[in-house]
Amino acid sequence: HDFNNLLTVIQANASLAKLKRLSPEMTTNVFDEILDASSRAGALTRQLLTFSRQQPMKLESVDVNQVVTHLNRMLQRLIGEDIEIQLRLSTLPAMIHGDASMIEQVVLNLAVNARDAMPRGGKLTLCSERVEVKELPVQAPVLASPGEYVRLDVMDTGTGIKAEHLPHLFEPFFTTKEVGKGTGIGLATVFGIAQQHGGWVVVESQEGLGSTFSVFLPVFRSAEVQAKCEVFQAAPLLPQAKGTILVVEDEATVRSVVMQVLTLHGYTVHEAANGREALLLWPKIADQVDLLLTDMVMPGGITGLNLARQLVENKPSLKVIYTSGYSTEMFQKDKKMGEEVTLLRKPYAAAELLREIAKLL
Repeated sequence: HDFNNLLTVIQANASLAKLKRLSPEMTTNVFDEILDASSRAGALTRQLLTFSRQQPMKLESVDVNQVVTHLNRMLQRLIGEDIEIQLRLSTLPAMIHGDASMIEQVVLNLAVNARDAMPRGGKLTLCSERVEVKELPVQAPVLASPGEYVRLDVMDTGTGIKAEHLPHLFEPFFTTKEVGKGTGIGLATVFGIAQQHGGWVVVESQEGLGSTFSVFLPVFRSAEVQAKCEVFQAAPLLPQAKGTILVVEDEATVRSVVMQVLTLHGYTVHEAANGREALLLWPKIADQVDLLLTDMVMPGGITGLNLARQLVENKPSLKVIYTSGYSTEMFQKDKKMGEEVTLLRKPYAAAELLREIAKLL
C-alpha cells in the first residue's frame, strides 16, 4: 500500500508536467521514462497479487510482438551492456486474448533469469512464432485443446540448468540463486500466468549450453482483423474544468500532488487527512462540494466507504471516486458498495484521474 502511494506521486507528478507542457522536449522524454519505470514498478505489485491469485485478469486483444518490442529498450538497461539482445519476431500478428501486463511479467521474469545465468555476458534472444499444436504436451492445462498457438521463446547462452533441477523449476520459492538474490516466485509466476491464459511452458536446457524457455499461448482468432501494429498516441491536453472537490487522503505526498493536478486544471479543492477531519470540515463546505475523492483505507476509524455514505446521506447529489492501492477484488466483495462505483486504483496517472472526474461532473 505504501509502495503504491509512492508510485502515485511519481506518476502523477510526471504526467502533470507532460500534460501542462511545462518543460522542453528533453525533460518531457525524461518524464516519459519516469512514467514507464513507475508502471513497471506497479507491475511488480501485480506480480505478487497474481502469484497469490488476488489479481483479476484484464482480458483484451494483445499482440505478443508489440509487448516484446515495447519492452526491448527497458530490457537493454535491465540486462546490461555485456549481454546482446536479439529479437526474432513473427511477421504475422501474434495475437492472444489475455492481460498485457501479465505477459510483460512473463517476458521480464524470463529475461532477468537469463541475465543471471550469464554473469560474464552473452546473448539473449526473444523469438515469437505461430505454430500448429496437434498433440498437447503433458505441461498443457486440462482445458487446453489442439490448435494454433503463439510460441514465445526466450533463449540465453548462459550456464544452463542442472538436470536434477529441471523438475523443480516452477515450484514456488524454489531457487538456485544465493540468499538475497532470488525470491523463487519468478518462474512460478510465469507458469501460473501461462496456465491462466490457457497455455503452458516448456524448458530445454543443458548445463553449460544455455537454456530456452518456450511459452505457448492460444491464438486469438477474432483479433485477426485488427491491424498488425497499433500506434500509441499521447493523451490530448484536457480542457480547464470547473467544480469543487474534497480530497481525503492520509498520505501527505499523494494528497499534495493530487491537489496540484486538480488546481492547475481549474478545480477548487479542499483537503482532509482522514475521515474525521473531513467530517469536521464538511459543514463549512458542503454547499460548494461537487465531488468527493477519498482513499478507501485510512487511519482514524472511518473508512472511505463510511465517509462517503455519511456525506451522500447529507448531500445526495454528491459524486464519489474511491482510490486504493489494495487489490480491486478486496472491495468488489463488498456488496454494500453497489455496482455503480468508481474505484481508481493506485498508481494512477494525472490524465486518468482527470478523466474519471470529468465523467462524473
